[in-house]
Amino acid sequence: MNDKSEVFHLFVNFTEWFKHNLKVQLRDCVLIMEEEYVNQHLSKFLKENGVVHELTCVDTPQRNEVC
Repeated sequence: MNDKSEVFHLFVNFTEWFKHNLKVQLRDCVLIMEEEYVNQHLSKFLKENGVVHELTCVDTPQRNEVC
């Protein structure tokens, strides 16, 4: 990824890959990224596709329940 504007298209491609190759719909997703990467297009896409997302703090695994 060269620019943060690519996040939306990469995420859409990722979810399409899930649908076609694994035959599953992505529903729950924890996005571990800074808020600046989440824009209106991504939020709208997630909402339209029934994906529940939760933003977490970057570089704070103790707050993200990640070991």
